[in-house]
Amino acid sequence: MASKPTSISLDEQTRDRLDRVAKAYERNRSWIIARAIQEYLDREEAFARAVEAGIESADRGELVAHTDVMAEMDALIDELAPPKSRRAASKRARAGHK
Repeated sequence: MASKPTSISLDEQTRDRLDRVAKAYERNRSWIIARAIQEYLDREEAFARAVEAGIESADRGELVAHTDVMAEMDALIDELAPPKSRRAASKRARAGHK
């Protein structure tokens, strides 16, 4: 796909960060900016599709009860948290979501 020039303005700190990343990748600024924009747009489009799918599901009455969601989150916390923090994390989650 052919590229067309686009101009952006960056503050000095952001431009310096961009330069450091470009140097680390041995690429030019344009390549880094284009890649960053493509990745951003991919995420945003996926999010928009997920929101639309969620709205369509809700419109069809396909909903999950809050208590079911919280029970699943508690189970994930218990599974993923380090042993010492599992009880505390799960307790905090339940306390904030009753």
